[in-house]
Amino acid sequence: MIEFQSVFKHELAEYLEISQGTISDDTLRSTRRILLSFDSLLVEENAGRITETAINHWIRGLQQINAPKTISDKISCLRKFLRYLQYKGYNVFMPACLKTSDSYVPYIFSDGEIQTLLSCADSWANKHTDPKIRRTDMEFCMLLRMLLGCGFRLGEPLAARVKDVNFHNGTILIRHAKNDKQRVVPMDRTLTEMLERYCIAMGIKTEPESCLFPAASGQGASASKGTFELRFKNLLQLKRNMLRCVVDTDGSIIAILPIERRITDGRYTLTCAIKGCGITDAIFAPSLDDTTKLKAVQTLIDSLGHNYRLSRLHQDSPLLLDQRVKDKAYKTWSCYKISFGDDYDTWFRSLSSSVRQNVRTAYNRLARESKTARLIVPSQLPADEAKRLKRACLDLYINRQIDCYTTGKGRIGKLMKRLKFRFMSHDTRSLRNNANAEFYILEIDGAIAAFMAGYTSRSGNMVVIPRLAIDPAYRFYSPGYILIAETIRHLMQHSSIRTLDLSRGDEKYKRDLGGTEYLTYYSRS
Repeated sequence: MIEFQSVFKHELAEYLEISQGTISDDTLRSTRRILLSFDSLLVEENAGRITETAINHWIRGLQQINAPKTISDKISCLRKFLRYLQYKGYNVFMPACLKTSDSYVPYIFSDGEIQTLLSCADSWANKHTDPKIRRTDMEFCMLLRMLLGCGFRLGEPLAARVKDVNFHNGTILIRHAKNDKQRVVPMDRTLTEMLERYCIAMGIKTEPESCLFPAASGQGASASKGTFELRFKNLLQLKRNMLRCVVDTDGSIIAILPIERRITDGRYTLTCAIKGCGITDAIFAPSLDDTTKLKAVQTLIDSLGHNYRLSRLHQDSPLLLDQRVKDKAYKTWSCYKISFGDDYDTWFRSLSSSVRQNVRTAYNRLARESKTARLIVPSQLPADEAKRLKRACLDLYINRQIDCYTTGKGRIGKLMKRLKFRFMSHDTRSLRNNANAEFYILEIDGAIAAFMAGYTSRSGNMVVIPRLAIDPAYRFYSPGYILIAETIRHLMQHSSIRTLDLSRGDEKYKRDLGGTEYLTYYSRS
């Protein structure tokens, strides 16, 4: 357990000990987390007193990652501790208690949406053959119906045991409800019968001490909340793939829009409009004139009604010919691509004199310190070595994501980020499995200093890079400049690729190395 470390560590520990008998365990844990974050700030600033400056600094940190209501709650928690210090005779600054309204707006599912969710959950249990996965799917289907039919909090049925269910009276005893109270919850007859059939199918009907939703490990523990939270999140994102086509007067197809329709709210999105892809678009017959193409676009947009989101549209996309799509664009992203010919020196001379000097300086620093840099392309190596290098690149990328984008998150939050990027991210899976995936790695003295990874286009003349990461330990040697320069040299010598699309983001190095800007549009009805 993390301990308090500031000059107020004893007072903080005493305050929590006093509070232990007056608040619930959950509230006590939450209070401890909030006070730990404030304690960390005091340690960071080496503060011997609790001043207005220190508290305002802490509040500014909260404002970067929390909703207004959450900020107000955390300040209120800190105020209680500060009042305790005042009672003990300390002179501390007392922040004002923010008055805010809760910005959370719950989503109310319609009866039709609920039936769709239940049907899709049931279909999961039918399609899996692995016994453990199938067992968890069965638990999820039953849990959904209990949450819906009884209004449980998620943890309540997960903590219940078979002995807590009275199948004759159709009730279930919740032994540890909110504030550690007990309550008996009635169930509908059909739900009771379904729960009884579920217990028989799971083989737990005659085991009164068994959890209603046992863990797959079979150690007598209950399945975790996270198991079902992830399944429910995936359930909400389920989509049906479809094609919308426009047919000419002679019956030939002149336009195709690949789309997905979310099963809950019916929203249409472009297929593959996900992180990692460059652009998305409709497909048009190459012989269409502008007038016919505009009519085809309008027909496609009309078919979507008023519930769509079109993402990552290239600035030259025909879909933007429909003024409705362009008028409803809610954001644009700058992207950059570097085009080059067959001669490296010609490309290098096209850069500004200051950038050329920066690149030379990077190479000179390596030479001055007798460091060896080389470009590695895993696709040209044996499979085992390529796999090892790709895994090392993934480690570097995840560490950079954690360092840059998880400020203020606790250990659990950072762990979930790691699991997401390592196992669930579409980028990770496609870069691992796609035949057209390519990695370009810069090694300095045998260690990975930077890498970029992407996909070669079907035409074979461009590679799109959604991932680029640099180890900050090698920042002195400008590894980003060297990586791109050496990759361009390699592509000129060993491939027909003549465009390096560095994708989203307007980082300065992209412009420095000859990148030209294009925009992608995001539009929604």
